[in-house]
Amino acid sequence: MINPDAGYSADWLAEPDSSVVEAMLWAAVKTNPDQPQPLIRAIEMTPWKTSILPWLLTLSHDEESLRILKGLHTDGNPAATIPLLMRLKDNSQLSPSPSVSAFLGLKLSEKMTNPVFERWYVWRTTTPHTWSVRQFIDWINSPVAEDGSVWAAVLLAERFLTPENASELARTWLSSLDDDDRRAGILLAGLLGLPDQDIERILPSQSLSADVCRYVTVYQMIIKYRHNTNRNSITATPSDILYARRIVSPALVGRDLDILTALLAVHDEWAVRQILSASDMTASDRLMRFHWLIERFLPASYKKVAPLNPWNEHVAQLQCDIMEIDDYLHDNPARSEPDEP
Repeated sequence: MINPDAGYSADWLAEPDSSVVEAMLWAAVKTNPDQPQPLIRAIEMTPWKTSILPWLLTLSHDEESLRILKGLHTDGNPAATIPLLMRLKDNSQLSPSPSVSAFLGLKLSEKMTNPVFERWYVWRTTTPHTWSVRQFIDWINSPVAEDGSVWAAVLLAERFLTPENASELARTWLSSLDDDDRRAGILLAGLLGLPDQDIERILPSQSLSADVCRYVTVYQMIIKYRHNTNRNSITATPSDILYARRIVSPALVGRDLDILTALLAVHDEWAVRQILSASDMTASDRLMRFHWLIERFLPASYKKVAPLNPWNEHVAQLQCDIMEIDDYLHDNPARSEPDEP
């Protein structure tokens, strides 16, 4: 975009809005990661020393960008610390800190009241399939978060436990008398594809609250999708999908995210639009709130723009637009778009 070697040019120096300049530089280094010269020049210029620019250097594989990050860190620039750690980790010069993961684990044990970012960090940096069910239950204490949702605990279990142990945990939660545990068990069972018979055996319908029954319907939607032999369409379950959409409030908070997780698991087009474009929140807010769900359920589109940048609205909007177009055109042929009755 602003790389002369690529045949394009743009006068970012003449742009008075620093946030627009950041978006231009993000596009430049993302499309030309081996040539970060415009970005390095902006960092070295006093008027453009904003906190986002060191983050953009993590997109470059150029040794000069690593040298600049080290220099900024040495000079005491706090915005360079985490980007430098990310580059060193990418270069295999740094391993994830066990002490950091342990600290975040302790935070998670407090009924999951920590920010979503910390849950995501643990999910992203901890080796998959390394925990026992007992370790996991002791660690998180309860699957329900402060906002009433269970999706974060479910995604952590899906990643940390082997399929066998995750299935055991799902059955443990399903067997509980606590509705929060049951909701978590139902969602986890759906993501794992546990048979319908297991749910029916463990959860007799006469003993279920209306709240848990809603989650059973959502589970059935996921299972029908997983069992569908024609993966180019999931029209076999339009009523389940429409039902799930209708119980998601426009606010997209708390338990709404449980249902949104289930809809993303069947790659519902409406759910993808909610996290990338259709909600009333800004692009920055969407990336801040949904970055974990984007990385988990839209991995191919996520990789096109990673790392997500919620600190600049122009960059965030570009990333959302690119992921939505990429998702629609290329990476997900199995789409769900049932007709409204």
